[in-house]
Amino acid sequence: MNYQLKIAKIIEPRILVGDVVYNLFRLRILPDMSDIPETQNELLPVFPNFFKQNNTAYQKDDIVWVVCNEDFQVGFILGLAQPPAGDNISSFIDVINKAEEEAGQPFVISGINDITVVNISGSSLLFTNSSHAQSGQLYNNSTVFLFASDGSIWVKNPGMSLRTSGEGDLTIVGKNKTETLSNSTTSADTVTVEASKTEISTEGVHNLNVGGAYTVTANTVSETSLGSEDHIVVGKQSETIGQGIVKQVISGGEKDTVLLGDYSITVTAGAMNLTTVAGTINMTSGGGVTITAPIVNVVAGAIKFPSVSTPLPSPGPFCMLPLCLFSGAPHTMPGYVGGV
Repeated sequence: MNYQLKIAKIIEPRILVGDVVYNLFRLRILPDMSDIPETQNELLPVFPNFFKQNNTAYQKDDIVWVVCNEDFQVGFILGLAQPPAGDNISSFIDVINKAEEEAGQPFVISGINDITVVNISGSSLLFTNSSHAQSGQLYNNSTVFLFASDGSIWVKNPGMSLRTSGEGDLTIVGKNKTETLSNSTTSADTVTVEASKTEISTEGVHNLNVGGAYTVTANTVSETSLGSEDHIVVGKQSETIGQGIVKQVISGGEKDTVLLGDYSITVTAGAMNLTTVAGTINMTSGGGVTITAPIVNVVAGAIKFPSVSTPLPSPGPFCMLPLCLFSGAPHTMPGYVGGV
């Protein structure tokens, strides 16, 4: 069966059968039915709109595009062929051309004389552009499929477009994407994600294995671990903090162990405070302890030193002497009791 695109003139607007108004229009196919007199208008065909969302109330003498078979018994109205100024009604040619323009190369814009209708049903229209080996399918909900000579495919409905090139490149543009899968595997040389917000929720283990560099750049980084957290750095770790560090250990304490190398704390500008509210501070060194400072202030009620073989002189006017003037006993003691 051959289908053809024709121009037609509306002869009778929406047909009334009893009290029911049907979205059907009697029309005259031009120029094929130009010789049928008006007295025989009841012989002219009656076609519905093809696009279901298009409930256009065509008026008498409107010129429209129609697609029909050879004997004009099956056909559909595709839209106004001569829309009035300011009218936003698009014919099927406009829908196809807009799709071809959005699809881009290698698709070309089809002229009205390039399009041949291959098949038509109540929901879709199959057409070809034999001049460029291009074809497509148009549905009455404005969904369009385009097929190019190199194997490229382009699909668009009112909310989504999908394009795959002949080389295998795939592009999807839409609103929302939801996937429910038992397993998902992605293998790619490069993966790029651009999003205003990203969330990952997993009930099990989340593993991230990076063979090269791992870089995170963010305005704010917040991490919460409900269990233990372990860090293993095989190489060297460096940190640069712009505005200080505040660390709070609720319980369990903190322990730093350096197996080989030095442990250094340097304050370039500012004070260094070591405070324990309850408990003691212990320093143990296998070697010597050296304190280098212009002045050392020790504020304590008492200072105790371990017993030593060499007597430690006690401060005072007479106690600076190694022996007591009265008893002859040596002036030695394991500590110093502060005073003014």
